[in-house]
This record gives sequence, C-alpha cells and structure tokens, in this order.
Amino acid sequence: MATRQELLALLQNMLRNEEEAIPIYARHLNNALFLSEFSAADQQDIKSKLQILIVESQQHQRNFENMIRSIEGGQCDVY
Repeated sequence: MATRQELLALLQNMLRNEEEAIPIYARHLNNALFLSEFSAADQQDIKSKLQILIVESQQHQRNFENMIRSIEGGQCDVY
C-alpha cells in the first residue's frame, strides 16, 4: 500500500520520465546522422518505431496527468 503523497510522487516521477523521453525520440527521428548507418528500409523501420514510441509516450503522459489530477482531487489517502 502507498499513501496519497507516495503515489503522487511516483506518478510525478513517471510523468517526468515520459516528458524527458519524448524529445529524445523526436531528436533521433529527425537525426540524419543517427540513421545514416542504416539501409533505407531499416531507416524507415526505425523511424516508424520511433514514431510509435512518441505517440505511446504522449498517451502515457496524458494518463499520468489524469491520474495525478484524480488523486489530487480525491479524498482517499491509502492506495
């Protein structure tokens, strides 16, 4: 079990991790030098996977933000 503050701290940490990861994925996606060692087909595959990571991380970010708001607005102190 976790107290409200412990859970909020964990969720805020997870949110920060997602916020930090998204720009990294985006930099790699747009970095020609990073992709230059790969064949055109591999480059496309890598770009596709990085785009999926960006979209999923953005969804995770929204989910964490929603959970934080819900917990902050709730009355429960033990989860």
